[in-house]
Amino acid sequence: MIRRYLMGNLDGAPRVRSSRPGHNVEDPDLDPRFVAFDSSWRSALRWFAGGIAAGSSLSGSIITRNWLLIGGNGTYQHKVISIPGISGATHTAIVLAKHNSLGWWYQCAAMIDTDALRVAPYMANPGSVPGALNQFTYYYWVFSVNPESFDPVEDNLSNSMLFGDHPSRGAGLFISRRGTEVLTCTDDDLVLSTQKNFFQFHETGTATRGVQAVANEQRLVITLSKAYPDFPPIVAWRSNTGTVSPVYAEWVNATTIAIRLAFTTVTAVTYRYGIIATDPTYAGGVGSVRKRRLLMSDDFGIGVTKKNIGFDEAGENDWIFRSDRMPLQFRDYSTIYPNTFAPGLYSYPANAQASAGTPFTMFKANLSNSSWVGLGWVSTIAIKNSSTGAPQEWLTLLSASETQYRVQKDGSVSFSGIASYAGVANVADF
Repeated sequence: MIRRYLMGNLDGAPRVRSSRPGHNVEDPDLDPRFVAFDSSWRSALRWFAGGIAAGSSLSGSIITRNWLLIGGNGTYQHKVISIPGISGATHTAIVLAKHNSLGWWYQCAAMIDTDALRVAPYMANPGSVPGALNQFTYYYWVFSVNPESFDPVEDNLSNSMLFGDHPSRGAGLFISRRGTEVLTCTDDDLVLSTQKNFFQFHETGTATRGVQAVANEQRLVITLSKAYPDFPPIVAWRSNTGTVSPVYAEWVNATTIAIRLAFTTVTAVTYRYGIIATDPTYAGGVGSVRKRRLLMSDDFGIGVTKKNIGFDEAGENDWIFRSDRMPLQFRDYSTIYPNTFAPGLYSYPANAQASAGTPFTMFKANLSNSSWVGLGWVSTIAIKNSSTGAPQEWLTLLSASETQYRVQKDGSVSFSGIASYAGVANVADF
């Protein structure tokens, strides 16, 4: 029988490790795309906060910027999600917006400020149309990570994990990031724990629609590997090497999604998508009743259920972590483009690729003491030109192919001194 979980020594170091179905966790040379979790990962996207917020419940704000060098200043409207402790220097995020009546999922333009996440569905409301952003419900997942430093080189991980009775947290499984002591570390330093949420995908994939005789919105219907009766969030972007274009996704039925290109075109379009498996509202912590929440077996791997729910009674949405779901293995943050550049394709840094096909990349672009963030795709909020009234985007980055990302920007806009980083996820869908 293939072993799918390990709690002990491997390749000279103690670790907790779990593999995806059909792969031997005891193989030290196992392709990282088939590892569901490994406590020796160089760094980690550590769960910090999450939630679901109705647009009508959030305060709004209009900001004027002189980013547009064509036509003067521009304005944009956004919603503000208050998250104490968040900052662009130490956090990143995934933000989606679901249209309340149409059911379309937009990936948001998302900006991290101190203690605040500023969001707007990309191209859904350029400019400052009053009330338009109230038509959406916002889903957000926030992670701790320092993009300008890495966890220490692996040496002795004997004090980074505990399975048993923690001196201050009680009984459970606790794994801290490298370089920290599991018995004394803060909650923010815990990577995987029975008391903390964890981000995963149900499945991911790539789908292409060929050249069309007549320009259309490039709606592509995709059949998934199984049914999802609860219709979880969908993240999607256009991933081929053509011009950057916004997309939105929808559920057709429990086994089928459709992805649309916002602009009409006759060219071929490739989409990258993921079905998110993590409830952003789960708060974690200690349960009020005693339950068997940690499941480890050779055929199942490792599973952790939500508090007050035992693994023998858990439904599909009652798990914090499962080995048969795909994680965001945070591998690297590196500068991915020079300070001044032209639109076009650029290569990822060496050793950043760890995916099948187009990588799920955590982009981060620093600008004016804030950080624009996104998964596979990141853009500044669509800005309305104050002279012409036309929507314009200032800067967009996206994962374009297995080895390259694309830069797109308006006209002759140029800049200097802006750092941007990419952390490639550990996703395998072949």
